[in-house]
Order: sequence, then C-alpha cells, then structure tokens
Amino acid sequence: MANTKIHNTKSLYFPHRTTQEINEILEYPLTIVEAPMGYGKTTAVRECLKNFDGDIKWQRIYDSLTHGFWEGFCNMVRELDVECANNLSQLGFPDDGVLLHEAVGIMEGIAFSNTTILVIDDYHICECVESDAFIRYLIEHQIPNLKIVLIVRFIKFETLEELKLKGYLKYIAKETFEFDVKEIQAYYKLCGINLKVAQAEQLYGLTEGWISAIYLLLLNYLEDGSFTSTENIYKLLESTLYSSFSEEVKSFLNVICFFDYFTLEQASFAWQKEGADRLLSEIIGKNALIRYDEKTKIYHIHSLFIKLLREKFQFLGETEKKNIYQNMAIWYRSKGDYFSALKYFYKIKDFDMLMEVLESDRGDYVFQNGKDLFIKFFEECPFEIREKHPVALLIYVINLFMINEFERFEKACIELAMVIEQSKSLDASNRKLLMGEFQVLLSIAKFNDVPQMLEHMEIANELLEQPIRFFDTKFGWTFGSPSVLYMFYRKAGRLERELGDVKQVLPLYCKITSGHGSGGASVMEAEWYFNRGDFVNAEILAHKGYYEAVEYGQYDIMLSTLFLRMRIALLKGDTLFVYDTLDKMYEEMKQERQYDHIHTIDLCKGFLLAILEKEPQIASWIENGDFESSKLYYPSKAFLNIVYGRVLLIQKEYYKLLGIADQFIGVASVFPNALGEIYTRIYVAAAYEKIFRREDGIASLKIAMEMAFQDKIYIPFVENCDYIKPLLLLLREQDFFPEDINRILDIYQPYEAQIVLKSAETSYENKRELSQREMEIAFLAAEGFTNKEIGEKLFISQNTVKTMLKRVFEKLNVNSRVVLKQHFKEKNR
Repeated sequence: MANTKIHNTKSLYFPHRTTQEINEILEYPLTIVEAPMGYGKTTAVRECLKNFDGDIKWQRIYDSLTHGFWEGFCNMVRELDVECANNLSQLGFPDDGVLLHEAVGIMEGIAFSNTTILVIDDYHICECVESDAFIRYLIEHQIPNLKIVLIVRFIKFETLEELKLKGYLKYIAKETFEFDVKEIQAYYKLCGINLKVAQAEQLYGLTEGWISAIYLLLLNYLEDGSFTSTENIYKLLESTLYSSFSEEVKSFLNVICFFDYFTLEQASFAWQKEGADRLLSEIIGKNALIRYDEKTKIYHIHSLFIKLLREKFQFLGETEKKNIYQNMAIWYRSKGDYFSALKYFYKIKDFDMLMEVLESDRGDYVFQNGKDLFIKFFEECPFEIREKHPVALLIYVINLFMINEFERFEKACIELAMVIEQSKSLDASNRKLLMGEFQVLLSIAKFNDVPQMLEHMEIANELLEQPIRFFDTKFGWTFGSPSVLYMFYRKAGRLERELGDVKQVLPLYCKITSGHGSGGASVMEAEWYFNRGDFVNAEILAHKGYYEAVEYGQYDIMLSTLFLRMRIALLKGDTLFVYDTLDKMYEEMKQERQYDHIHTIDLCKGFLLAILEKEPQIASWIENGDFESSKLYYPSKAFLNIVYGRVLLIQKEYYKLLGIADQFIGVASVFPNALGEIYTRIYVAAAYEKIFRREDGIASLKIAMEMAFQDKIYIPFVENCDYIKPLLLLLREQDFFPEDINRILDIYQPYEAQIVLKSAETSYENKRELSQREMEIAFLAAEGFTNKEIGEKLFISQNTVKTMLKRVFEKLNVNSRVVLKQHFKEKNR
C-alpha cells in the first residue's frame, strides 16, 4: 500500500534575509515595517522574535481615534509598570508640546532592566500627526533598552528620511517579505510539495512573491493539482477556503467577523449557541488565516480573511444583521466599552439603549472618544426617546456647556426643562432632583454674572436634599485660570460689590456640589487686597484659601493661591521663592496625576517669566497664543491673552500686539473680564510708546487708568511699569490721577531695584544650591545607579527620582550623568 503524502499547510517559512532584517530591530530605537496587506509582516515579526530574551509587548490599532490609540498604548505599558501606565492614562493623549514632554518623562521613569520591544501593529490606521510626534519624541530621547516597532501598510511619517540619517530608524520595506523562486520552492517543500523550477517560476510570475497569494495557490493546488490566476485574490480565497466550510461554520464566521481579535468568551457570546470552541478548532485546523496565541488566549483573524467575511456579511438578511450588531453592542456594554457599544446600537438605530448607555457612562468615556459623534447621537435620536431619558439629556447639556457649544446648549436647555416638567417616566422625587441639578447647571452657565448665579443656586438649594449626582465637579472651578479675581471682576467700579456677591453665593454652591470651588472667595478677596497694594492681608487670605481648597481637593484653587503668593514674592524681589514654587507645583500635580492643571501652571509660569523677561523659558503654546492646544476652557482665554500680550511686548512684536489688541478686548468682553481689558490697554500704551506714537499711548493708558482706579487696581500698572513709567510720569505732571500714580510708583520702587539687579543675580538656569535630598540623588546618579536603584535606596518613587534629577541637571547646568560625574570630580579637586 502506497504511503499517503502528508501536507502541512500551516507551516511557516521565513527566508534568511527576512529574519536577518527583523533581528536588526534590536540595534535601533525605532523600526518601521511597511508592506501592503497580505505580505505576512506581522507574522514574520512575531515569529522571528519568538526566541528573544527580553520583553515584547503588542498593541494593535483598530480605529483612527486618538483616545483608542492612547488607551491601547497605556495597556501595553501597564504590563511593564502599572504606576507609569496609570500616570499616562490620567495624562491623556499628548496632543501638544506640554503633554508630549510629560508623557515621555513618565516613560523615562520606567526601569527597562531588559531590552523591551513595544510593537504597534496596523499603526497606519491612526492617521494622526500627534501620534507620530509622540513616537518621534519618544525615540529621540533614546530611553535605554527601549525599542519601538511600527507595523504598517503605508507610512506618512514626515521625518522618515531625517530619522534614517540620524541613525534612529530601521526601515524594512515590502521587498523584504517577497519570496523569490528558490524561496517559493523551499516554502512548498516545507508544506510537503516538491516543485520543479518551472512551477516555482510560474508561481512567481503569478504572485510576484506575494505570500498570501502563494499560500492560497498552494491550497488550490492541493484541491485540483494546478495553479490558477490570482487576478482576484478574494475569489481565490473564497474558492480555496471559504467554500470548503460547512454552513454552520459560515454562520459562525458571520458573527465573529467584526472582531479583529477576540477571546473564546467573546466568540461564544456573539455565537449565542454551544460549540464555539469546536468551530474555532475546525477553522484553525484547515488554514492559517485565523491564528490562536497560546500566551494571551486571543484569536487573530488575517486582514484578507476579515475583508472577505465582512463582504459576505452584507448579503445577510436585515434581521440577522441586526441581531449580530445587537449582540456586539450588548457585549461591549457589559465590558464597560461604552463607545463601542454606542456605535453598534447606533447601527441598528436602537436609540433607547443608546441613551441608557450614555446614562451609564455619564458621557465621560464617550465624550473623550468623539465629541462630534456624541452630538450626532443626540441630534438623530427621536424626541420621544430623548423624552424618556432626561438623565441622558442632562448629561448631554452639561457636556455641551463644557465645549462651548452655546447655541446647541441653549436649545438643549429649553428641551431639558420641558422634559423634566412633562416626562411621564419621572416620579416626584426624581423630577425634583433633576430640576435641582438643572438649576445648578444654569447657575454655572451664567458665569460670571454672580447675582443671576445666586438666583439659580437658591432655587437648587430648595429642590435638592443631597449633593448633585450628575454634574461633573472634577473639572476645574476656575476653568483653567490661575486668578479668581480675573474671573469675577466684570465691570469697573463694582469690584467690591462683586466680591460681596461671590462671598454670598459660593458657600451655597460649595454645599450643593460637595465642596467644588472651596477657597475661591478667600482667594478673590486676597487678590483684591493684592491689586490695591496691601500685600499683608493678601498673603494671609491666600493661605486661608489654600487650606480651604486642600480640604476638598480643589487643585485649581490651590494653584491660584500659589500664583498669588509668587506674584507677591516677585514684587518683593524674592525670585528664589518663585522658581522653587513653580517646581513644586509641577511636581505635585504630576504626583497627584492632575495633568489637566499643567496648562494652568504653564500660564502661571508664563505670566511670571514674562514679567522677568525670561521669554525663552515660556511654553511655546503661550508664546504663540495657541489656546486650542491647551486643556483650558473658554472662560480662561482672556487670561491667556494677558500673558500672551506681555510676551509680544518682550519679543518687541509691537505692530502684531497693536493689530491683535481689538481681538483681546473682544474676548475679554464675552463674560466679561475687566482685567483682560485693563491689561490689554496697558500693553497697547506700551507698544505705541515703543513706536514713537506717544499721544496714542497716552490715550490708551488713560482708558486703562479710568477703569482700574475706580477700584484701586494698581498692580497691572506696577507689573508693566518697565514699559509705561515715562507715560505715568507725564500724566502725573498733567495732574491726571496723581495720587494713584504715586501709589503705583511707590509699589514699583523696590521692584525696580530688583529689575536692575536681576541680570546679575540668580537665573532660572543656575538659580540655587542643591538641597540635601537633591545632593543625595545627584551623588548616586553620578556613581551610576539607575533611577529604580536610587528610589529603593532613598525610599522614594522612580518618578520622584526622575523629577528631582532633572532639577539637579538644571541647577548644575549639566545634561547627562556622565557630565554630572565630571562636575563632582572637578568640584573635589
């Protein structure tokens, strides 16, 4: 009896040149593997690195949402360092320079004791220049033992050639994965088929070395003993593979084809019948287009096969398709993936379930993933469904306010009020609760008209028997502004009354919102004293506001108090306190994972350094007045303009400043913010003086003075006296507010002396001696200990070591541990 030839169609074969190229991944910070679909690039990378001794972590991209990319990246990092992964997740997707710097800083805190490869598969789906910037920034920092691999069908990396020239990038193109004639013969032999040279050449002519086509032709050859054309690879895939499956298997493939990867639990849930494990075993036994990873217990479907299956899915009946989508939605909802659940409920237009999911999510995760989709879901939802879900509608209204969709917000408020009043699904208790929550929302929407805010808060207080549930009090009460006075000082001549209004409404607001905004009234009063030149009362109240804010975890108020104390210190010439406090603010916000406040600290730093004319150290987004790149809310925009205007002055951009001044005043008039206009008119006066148009400068300064002096607001003039002092002296000679000008010059006199000395004194780059703790860390780092080892020795976290070591480098003006070691050698000679 003749022996039956055994064919192993699941054999994997990789030419030597392919494995050689992939093994060079270890020699570069970044490797990009680029080839079209079906070239086996992912399988080749996975299999060639199987014997690698270090850590390999995988992430696969499934959509173009930046939040999804970032969540997947954080999950990959979590396998290496849970604390760093949590910090990255809290930071959010780094879509600007500030967050980019923080993200890479967190990554530097990971102790990569072994060579670690982070593989991001299907990276081309991102289509995001911000993610490119993150990858580029990460590899340019050359974190020891960290390698990044991007697997793509195509790449649009703008700096590809530059990265190659600098030696950062290993680029592997599709030619690496194309089989030549001899390699086709070797592959078929491994599968149990001996090809003649002519047959191999025929195959190469048909496929041009494309492995997916070579594999499918192998299946076809085993079926009928011949090779056919590959003009339509999907027809070949269907005839050689799909058509061989039973109807049961085909039905099973219909329900799992929307998972690019899945577990047995997911497949069983989608199938809704017994035997999912049996069917998967049958499929895997017949082909290599669904692969099972023993380590992760995850099944992966080849992209070619997915495309064919999804095309087949479209021919199903509407009822069958709806049932499959519904099962997908229910699965994702059960796992807390609300965004995916919403997408599938939306496909079947099940708006009732869609609203329920939004209520479960409170809009948080969904809103982060896609604001436009969030709005689309509501606007397409029939009114009779929205009416049944007033809580979802309330969440919608809240989020509209947070993104400045004021027109939609006003329209939705009218609808919400009607729904709460008329909804038959609400009992008396829930109706009362929702009416109270709605009044709180209306109060905040009246920012910064305090009397109107108070009216709504008093109504809310009568309705609510407990603190509000649906309003997200985690967002900053100051909307990102580091000044409370700036927020609520609306009109010249009314500041004292406005302060009284805030002191009346805030206790009631804090009670209803579980302490949101605590300390705000004390800080506003402290700033009131400060701007009048009473630094003693200002500092006392700043400390009071700080401790009130600490009690309820109000970080934005805490930052406002520290900002005020730094401004006081600056006017006293205590730049050391300013620099130390800035460092501590950044460090504390990072340790507490309050990354949303980093842009607020940037504003504080930018404001203070602009006064000191330290323009190179100011964040680039502030230098460019780029509000959209920050995580600040619109009510704080006029404060950014206060900082940006001073930056334009020290950059000598006088014409630009004069051209943009009307826009500054327009922004300051929206809520309004009187300080925004006062500062702008001072800057305009300074700019006109610099371009020898003194008469225009005097006119602008007079308007600022007429506004500010009604409330004894002097500090904006003091902080800019280095530009406007000649104008003030001239106006005093003209008997224009002489007493107020004298008060400004009195406050400015000691500060002016500091300005004269500042260039000869301590600078931010070389500002002070090392503290005892910094000295300990510096010595250990110079001796060659890693951040992890230093942390263990000193009982502090790696992130703390990293932060303090960075400060050591800044103080000593060194840029590496090698130079640090040399510094101590020189010092001890």
